[in-house]
Amino acid sequence: VAFSPDGKRVVTGSEDNTVKVWEAERGQELLTLKGHTSVVFSVGFSPDGQRLVTSSYDKTAKVWDAATSQKVLVLKGHTDMVTSVAFSPDGKRIFAWDTRKKVLAWSAADGKPIDPVNPPPAPPPGPARSPDGFRHAVPEGNTIAVTDKRPPPKDNAWPLPDAAERKRYHTEQSGQAEQEKQWFVAEFHLRRLLRDEPENATVKARLATVKARFATIVYAIPFRIAYDQKKFAFAARLWAEALETDPKIGDSRQTQHRYNAACVTVLAAAAGQGKDEPPLDDAAKAKLRRQALDWLKAELTAWGKFVESGPPHSRPFIVQTLGHWQKDTDLASIRDAAALAKLPADEQKVCTQLWANVAAVLKKAEEKPK
Repeated sequence: VAFSPDGKRVVTGSEDNTVKVWEAERGQELLTLKGHTSVVFSVGFSPDGQRLVTSSYDKTAKVWDAATSQKVLVLKGHTDMVTSVAFSPDGKRIFAWDTRKKVLAWSAADGKPIDPVNPPPAPPPGPARSPDGFRHAVPEGNTIAVTDKRPPPKDNAWPLPDAAERKRYHTEQSGQAEQEKQWFVAEFHLRRLLRDEPENATVKARLATVKARFATIVYAIPFRIAYDQKKFAFAARLWAEALETDPKIGDSRQTQHRYNAACVTVLAAAAGQGKDEPPLDDAAKAKLRRQALDWLKAELTAWGKFVESGPPHSRPFIVQTLGHWQKDTDLASIRDAAALAKLPADEQKVCTQLWANVAAVLKKAEEKPK
């Protein structure tokens, strides 16, 4: 998702291979652009707002007329999925990055390849902010939530609501948003409630749950797409970058992002080569297994602490979770005896110890609390 330079339009890319342009003020759809043959992962406007550039898992970038939706250029050269795309600040060049951070460049005038010198930063996927900083556009499932944080005019004749009215309104709106699973909206209203009651434990707990749900949407969608397409090494790199950028997303016991990251990383090492991905050598596979084991150890430590200090009623869920670990086919290559026998001796020892520790924590969780 991206805003136009004047902040009046929003462009979005989608899993259905289309690109749409929206009027930012009212959310009215202005244009639909069709031409990509796979998921559209990155979008952006030219500095003058007259053109759009998009990139896709179909390994291409495309340039469009932002007024007519006419396709102007098709930019080829990448051999992997194109995950980021951007115009240069002067609008004369276009840069595109693939899953391995390889960057290519083309002339914006005629689409001819040029040297990718002095590329701008690769635009990250996810939320976008308008040039004036007031509007935020956030992907939320199959929708885009646009909020405007512009302060009201000073001559506004409407009286500001008192604390009781604010509480009534934000309580009502947050509850409705949670019911409709509009997590970004729910987070907004819950934060407003905490402004008046910063020590409200119930609201704090609801906010923590909502943030976890929202993180699931923001982080999980691109990983699910890569996983479904059996691009395991790509999914593993995405998880590694996400967990490095925001380590706290791995701490949630509800979303279990760190465990999901470990699973797809183990699959990447076991497969050795995903669909449309280059083959991995033994050193690369071993590195992936080490990363996955580190994540699983961190997950197990978190569950162990939860057994010791968490509420007793949470233990059946822990038992179910760790029992799933012992059966999950994603982890077979570092758990099952036949697969372990193929690994180096030092890795066999680490893996065997991990599963012994899993069994110990599981046994502890099955015991009746004292």
